[in-house]
Amino acid sequence: MIITENQLDEWVRANAEKAQGVIVELVYRLVVASSPNPKERRFPLGDSVGQHGPDGFMNTESAFDPFVPEGKSFWEIGTGLNAATKATSDYKSLTESTPASVRAESTFIFVTPLSARRDWQYTWKEEDQADWLEKRRNQNEWLGIQVIDGSRVVDWLKFFPGSELWLAGVVGLPAHELEIPEQRWADLRTIGEPPPLIPDLFTNNRTLACEKLNEILAGNAVRLKLDTHYPTQMADFVAAYTASFEPGNHPIG
Repeated sequence: MIITENQLDEWVRANAEKAQGVIVELVYRLVVASSPNPKERRFPLGDSVGQHGPDGFMNTESAFDPFVPEGKSFWEIGTGLNAATKATSDYKSLTESTPASVRAESTFIFVTPLSARRDWQYTWKEEDQADWLEKRRNQNEWLGIQVIDGSRVVDWLKFFPGSELWLAGVVGLPAHELEIPEQRWADLRTIGEPPPLIPDLFTNNRTLACEKLNEILAGNAVRLKLDTHYPTQMADFVAAYTASFEPGNHPIG
């Protein structure tokens, strides 16, 4: 873990003006990584953040539970201290502006990067979130309603270290010496280019090692010992193996 829930919370509180755009882009990156082939996707970024309408819209056949639901979803993202007030305002506004027929087949999702577990004034506590969700779900105005708070954002980041590393750089954490497999492969494949190298050059005749590495990535094992005369090549092997996965099925994001 590079970024903790408390670190994210503290950075957002200390960087109120910058945080809204950063968190919107973070959610966009996570949504893209979670469901790379949607029917529709719209998350205004940059100077388009804050324009009229929802902060994001998604329509996908590939759910990434419990974060990205199947079907249509409307996303609202707030970074202010009083998340409950913002969520209520966004919910009311979006409910009024969205036809009932659309809401009947769509999920409303509110995202706040603030922690629900810290003893802060105005923090939207977990028990208050539960009450808020129950009240609105009982109104049956949307197909589904979700809240993704700081705890769940950090949990989501664990699946996609590329997004976590990007966020670490934005918030100023000392992560510049860390390297994720996709970054290493992006550099490695250019050796001798053209043409770029292919993963098979590093994974051929290593079937057992690939199987064991897959167990690690699938969470079925916690340790892998590789016996080799060239230990410096292990990072290259791991990067090439993860690059061999089809888009959307990458085990580490």
